[in-house]
Amino acid sequence: MPNQTDTYLIGVTRFSLLLPNSSQWKLSAQAESQRSYAEALYDPARLDSRLRIFSELSLPQLAAGYSGRNYRHIVQHSSSLPDKYRTALAELAERYDFLTVLCSDDPRTHADSVADNFRDMIAEADRPHARLAWFRLDDDDIVSDRYFDRVSGYVETDPPGRVVSLGLGYSMIYSDDKLWDLRSDYRPKNSIGQLYLCAFDTDGHSLIEAPRQNHAIIDQFAPTILDSRHPSFITVVHPLQDGRAHLEISSALAAVEKEQGTKDFKALDELEAEFSHVLHSGVIAEGTRDLLTALPELSTEPVRIPASAHGPLAINTEVTAAAAQTEGRVIIALKFAPGTRPEVTGRWVEIDANTLAVGFVVTTPAMSFRALLLGIADTCTLTEVSVWVSRSFDGDIRLDSLSITEV
Repeated sequence: MPNQTDTYLIGVTRFSLLLPNSSQWKLSAQAESQRSYAEALYDPARLDSRLRIFSELSLPQLAAGYSGRNYRHIVQHSSSLPDKYRTALAELAERYDFLTVLCSDDPRTHADSVADNFRDMIAEADRPHARLAWFRLDDDDIVSDRYFDRVSGYVETDPPGRVVSLGLGYSMIYSDDKLWDLRSDYRPKNSIGQLYLCAFDTDGHSLIEAPRQNHAIIDQFAPTILDSRHPSFITVVHPLQDGRAHLEISSALAAVEKEQGTKDFKALDELEAEFSHVLHSGVIAEGTRDLLTALPELSTEPVRIPASAHGPLAINTEVTAAAAQTEGRVIIALKFAPGTRPEVTGRWVEIDANTLAVGFVVTTPAMSFRALLLGIADTCTLTEVSVWVSRSFDGDIRLDSLSITEV
């Protein structure tokens, strides 16, 4: 059986690679012109967030996991990438010995970079015995520090031409330079760390690999191994991603929160086993404060709780009801100092000039709920949180916890 010294892995990240007329990315497909596409692609707000995620989270996670392996990570970018980011990538390549930067405007050069780097890593005489694999990683996605342990067994034992998908992970919202709202995320055949098992042909020159097709339907082109036993990635969702490029920022944030709202809550301490660097990076929004001193029963009359917070907020609550509801809602209202209330966004509705509210149906007797107000100014000053139930609520309900998170 091959051992670790016989296996070679390559990661590939496209750092805002300029791909005019590409149908793979909405940003390029929807652009009116190449100039407008480049302007959107190289928007400093977009690039700054991606550079921070890649440099402060993605790369340290890779560094924590690859130790002792034959590993190289290729960052691809175009010559038109602004100098600030080209310089930053070059500095990262000096900091991480496994990182190499490829600047080219030739799509073929980027496509051939995996095979070229394998040939550079492996002596010609050793190529017939080498076990190879490469994987995809977007510049705003993160893999577990156990990723390499998890995939190495497949590289060592399975034939070339197969694909490995680690389908279970987490998702978090990136907003206001922080990560918010940890949720479980099951995404079979997602692109994050999708691994392609390879080998050199008998002449040691050409690479045998699965077809490079859409990651979501890769099993239609190659045998695909799905392993979802452990959380192996963090999907970082944010309003500046390709799929929301056509939306205004408030609408994009609302779409992000709606997407997150369909997934199960997870406690931050779960990250310790797989993403310890992310947990302790200082990028996660913390500062959670409990607002309750007692456990009040809820009714149609608001329970009013004084609060003091500024800027982006996450309101977390847990309730226990006598029975699940089909229509009965719990309503949470945030009152701001006069003149500082943020605009209505997402699921929030206006109560009055100073107050926004959001509601949720209690679908299980014990239920947790989280409501986010992100992308708002630090001058938005919260002064009070109120909680009550709609008139359609049936039975008793207790407010078990209520907390607030601010940056």
